[in-house]
Amino acid sequence: MELPESHRDDCWPRHFSAWWLEPETGRGDLLVCIDVNPEDVTCIEVAPLFVDILLGKGYTNTVCCDFMKWSEDNAGYQFDKIVMNPPYSLGRHREHTLAALEHLKVGGRLVAVLPGDAPVLNWMTLYNYVYAKGKSFTDEFEDTGITVSVYVFKRVE
Repeated sequence: MELPESHRDDCWPRHFSAWWLEPETGRGDLLVCIDVNPEDVTCIEVAPLFVDILLGKGYTNTVCCDFMKWSEDNAGYQFDKIVMNPPYSLGRHREHTLAALEHLKVGGRLVAVLPGDAPVLNWMTLYNYVYAKGKSFTDEFEDTGITVSVYVFKRVE
C-alpha cells in the first residue's frame, strides 16, 4: 500500500537521519513514501519472497521472521521512527501496534495505517503515548475494499 504523495509529509518531515523499523514490511511500499537511507531501516518480514525483494532494494537490515516473535526476542531494541501497516484480520492490528509501540524510543514517532472504521482506539491504554487520527482513505488502495486511517503516535515518557 502506498500513501498518496499529497499526504506523505503530513506524518513527518523528509530528509533527516534516524533509526527506522517497519514491521510487516511486505515489498517496502510504505518506505517508498519516506526519504530514508535503506541502511537505517530494520525490516521485519515473514515472507521469504518479499525479503528477497527488500534485500534487492538495498534494505540490508532485513529479518525473515514473524514480527510478533521478533518483537518478543528483541524486546530491548528501540527505534526513532516506526512505520507500519499491520495485518487486520482477527483484530491482529491491535496486538501488532502495541508490540511495535514497545520498540519506540522516548520522543519517537510511530505512524500506522489502521482500520478506519473505529472512531477512536478504545483498545489502547496509553499512559506514555499521545496519538492522533489523521486522514482516512476509502477505496484508494489497490486490491482493498476497506477504509483505513493514518494514526500518528508519539512516545512522551
